Amino acid sequence: MNFNNQTSRGKTIRNCVIVLAALALPAVFSQKALAVYSLPASRVVNWSTAGVTGGIPSRTTIYKTIQASSYGAGSTDATSAINSALSSCPAGQVVVLSSGAFKIAGTIKVPSNVTLRGSGPQSTILSMTGKGIGIQIGTHLAPYGTTATSSSNAVALSSGYTKGSSSVVLNGSLSGLAAGSLVWLSELNDSSVPVTPYGGGGKCTWCDDGLGGTRNLGQIVRVTSVSGKTIGIDPPMNTTYNGGLSPLAILVTNSPTHDAGVEALQVYDNNSGRSSNFSFQGAYNCWIENVESNYSDADHVDIDYSTHVTVADSYFHDSFVHTAGTSDSELALETWSSANLIQNNVFRRLHCSVMLRDGVAGNVTAYNYFDGDFDSGSTTVLMYPIGFHGAHPEYNLFEGNVANMVNDDSIWGSSSDETYFRNWFVGTTLICSPINNTRGTVSTSPVGTYGASGVKAWWANEANRPMAFGYLSTANNMAGNVVGSTQLLNLMKMTKMVVWAKGVSRAYSGTAYGYSMGFGGSGAGDSGTYSNCGSSGYPGSPWCSDNTEAYTTGIIQGDYSYADGSTNWGYGGYKDPNSSDHVLPSSLYLSGKPAFFGSTAFPAIGPDVTGGNDTSGHVHTIPAQACYAEGKMPNCLATSSPSSLTAPSGVRLIGQ
Repeated sequence: MNFNNQTSRGKTIRNCVIVLAALALPAVFSQKALAVYSLPASRVVNWSTAGVTGGIPSRTTIYKTIQASSYGAGSTDATSAINSALSSCPAGQVVVLSSGAFKIAGTIKVPSNVTLRGSGPQSTILSMTGKGIGIQIGTHLAPYGTTATSSSNAVALSSGYTKGSSSVVLNGSLSGLAAGSLVWLSELNDSSVPVTPYGGGGKCTWCDDGLGGTRNLGQIVRVTSVSGKTIGIDPPMNTTYNGGLSPLAILVTNSPTHDAGVEALQVYDNNSGRSSNFSFQGAYNCWIENVESNYSDADHVDIDYSTHVTVADSYFHDSFVHTAGTSDSELALETWSSANLIQNNVFRRLHCSVMLRDGVAGNVTAYNYFDGDFDSGSTTVLMYPIGFHGAHPEYNLFEGNVANMVNDDSIWGSSSDETYFRNWFVGTTLICSPINNTRGTVSTSPVGTYGASGVKAWWANEANRPMAFGYLSTANNMAGNVVGSTQLLNLMKMTKMVVWAKGVSRAYSGTAYGYSMGFGGSGAGDSGTYSNCGSSGYPGSPWCSDNTEAYTTGIIQGDYSYADGSTNWGYGGYKDPNSSDHVLPSSLYLSGKPAFFGSTAFPAIGPDVTGGNDTSGHVHTIPAQACYAEGKMPNCLATSSPSSLTAPSGVRLIGQ
């Protein structure tokens, strides 16, 4: 069996990711010190603990090695044999898969305290047939619909539900609740924020798992202790709940899967109807590291009802579906999942690469390289690699990524308090043939105008908005980003910002906007026509169908704009008390330079960075981008230096 088509090239070098979760992070964004710029404490959380607590463990004891040759080198289903080895594996040990191909017709289930490890993503290839989930970590989902809030599954919070609190007091008991249980903390929607399931697409009744769109804000926590009615929680409370909005603790599971991981293998999809390649369901302290997800039938990764999950040093590329629907060929953070870490990965040629929805909170997406997302039905539109598409994500951090854009669309409701720090939002991407949802060879040249004779690749030139925030996206923080690129300026003129106002039109093509603020309500689109304000179900003034709240509540500090070559301080509508401080910290979640950076400059992006390889000089190539250009999996810089940053044949460095 040939599995070489569209895989990453070159030798894969495995090195465990360094997660600095256990280290104390100076509170550079919660208090002023030495004139370092600090965001208001109400708008941030402690992101230093995101991901597997203490880092991904380096397990060395091998319980069993399964040989591909024992299962016909990919001709005989090996699912049952792999699951049998995993279920009997002692805690803290590893089940190894040899080099070669393994046919997987069912679902591989990794239990607690066990690692499933291949012999490298170019050596161990799991050929996925059948339907359903490919590799599953965790089997526990919260009760669905009104069952979730029934007296047998939920109990009211009586106190302790304030921002930063690491314990809450229950007004009753939950059967079997103990240290290690997973709980979903929630309250009814607060219209003053606003927290709402209503948006440009109508009402998202499914955005709180069958409760009718009434509890969109929340977070998943692990119970760390139980003392009477007081329970310790991790992560701490992201926000302060309103006692008048029926705050609840809803039991997810008393026996979650924990400390389980998948490493050093490739999942190869065959368009058989898989729902996801990797799925975390009610898991904590779990991970995937150094894997390749080679095409997807639907999603590459789903993270549901989970906390402290790490996805690192991996390569997710291509899909058989490039249209909107029940999946978006993505890594999906869903259902209030909290304190998870998506770090140092490559996402290429998906529909949307990382999607946040259903109240996910306090997660970190950092130092990832995104390239080539597209929609097969709108082949010149700039698809967003980082997107929000379901109420109410909050307090998530995006740091150090290289991506074409972020889009908080407000189609299925609200979001708030997202932070974007030291990212490069390029504003376009190269779309390559084929676009017909097949596993055909990708062509990156010749580059020209879409539809022209012989053209195989073209730059996205519609809806070019590097940072786009819809009308229900509020209190966002932008600091130290680089917005736009020379490639974008070569395509069209670039305006620094457009803010919704009655009668203001936003161009769909021909003009790029560094920041697009407040558009996208029902009936408005790009025209700026004011409609549906205060209609039944929609939040009232000032959050109507389109408005200026995305701008007036936004902070922009130290972002460099390609529109006019300037660095902007205090450019947003919200004037915070520390706006005169113009020194940015290196990171908002790391205490120092991470090992996977090797000799690469750190920080790599920002107005204070010089000597970079983009036109402005403010951007150095991040490790995931450099390793991808070398034809290697991410994390190669930790053990070797790339010979150059010149892209091999068929590979482009985005924005260059």
